[in-house]
Amino acid sequence: MNKIKNGFTLIELASIVLVSLNSARGKANRAAFISEVTSGSPSLVTVCDSATLPDPVFTSTANVTWGDPGTQSCGDAGDGSFCALATNVKAFTTTTAGNCNVYVSANGVYSDNACTTSLTSAICP
Repeated sequence: MNKIKNGFTLIELASIVLVSLNSARGKANRAAFISEVTSGSPSLVTVCDSATLPDPVFTSTANVTWGDPGTQSCGDAGDGSFCALATNVKAFTTTTAGNCNVYVSANGVYSDNACTTSLTSAICP
């Protein structure tokens, strides 16, 4: 006799839940990374107003590895421009850790090292 199967087995249900959780975890990691990078920008502007930015610009954290401040014009004689590198530490759903670089300037967060292309959702998906 053929039995009609209703619902999911426990294994099937668990696999669906795990896939959903991984997606949510990736989105949370991305949000934490972008939030930390964005919130670091005002501090960089403040430092750049009075001195040159250190390399790395910040101490690395659980979400971000900060790198080279790029070409900068900081301090009393500078115009306040910089383009600092930030790299993700945690993996996202579709990218592995270290494959997402963004750049922070006094004007925002960018996807290129010239700080000219605004950050979009296509970066660090």
